[in-house]
Amino acid sequence: MSNHVSRLSSLLFGCALLVGCVKTGSVTVSQPVDAKVASYDTVVVAASTETPELAKYVSKLQSSVADGLERDKVFASASAGDSAPEGAVKLRMSVTKTQAGNKMARTMNMGGDVEVEVECELVDEKSQTTLARFVAKGNSARKSKSSINGFDTSIADDLDGRAIQAAGKEIVAFLEESAAPK
Repeated sequence: MSNHVSRLSSLLFGCALLVGCVKTGSVTVSQPVDAKVASYDTVVVAASTETPELAKYVSKLQSSVADGLERDKVFASASAGDSAPEGAVKLRMSVTKTQAGNKMARTMNMGGDVEVEVECELVDEKSQTTLARFVAKGNSARKSKSSINGFDTSIADDLDGRAIQAAGKEIVAFLEESAAPK
């Protein structure tokens, strides 16, 4: 009996770990961050998209990435906008949706999450030098589900917004790890 309880406990613990470890994004680097990035105090974050349903998220992505870069002290000053002041570096982001998601699949707990890609370029605007190039992916996966009287409320979620937010967090984490002065 004790052996069965031990096995069952191990199985339940393993399942709990799998459920709690939902990956909501990643970064793929095509040009590693140049060491010169550490010499810049200011970054301006600009985002765009050619996907109409994602346009409403562009300003929020810009400001959340700028806030994260300043909060985490990757740069002394960070702002959202199009024009960079003298001596600043610019983070150009282009948002595309790669997977639209499917409400029916989410209802049946079979995935159906939205995935977005954000192509990023860190550029010294004055010298027109690219200091880094990478793609951040974010998806709308959740670590937990919520319900009201047994009805899965995740169907009403703003999946595009959550996927873009996840991509923004990946961008900040990547730049914090690779661009911060060492």
